[in-house]
Amino acid sequence: MEIYKLRFSFDPGSGICLWSENELARDRFGYPVELDSLEISPSVKKRAEELIARFHDLIRPWIGVTRQGLRYGRFSNVSIFWLMLPP
Repeated sequence: MEIYKLRFSFDPGSGICLWSENELARDRFGYPVELDSLEISPSVKKRAEELIARFHDLIRPWIGVTRQGLRYGRFSNVSIFWLMLPP
């Protein structure tokens, strides 16, 4: 059985939240996984697009903000759960 491993992680400005984690997935989808390349229902695709847009809106004010010399460009995985809550 073929198992495609994908990683869920936001990358600000890319419009991508899924990334290939194994060679099988990379061969089929490439490294960044476009939602259009997945066999998912229109409602799931719409929800994912809304989640990406919501993340982008929330992170925009923080792009370029530094703390102790580190550039913040990603939220932690814990914040992803917060983003999934209904607006």
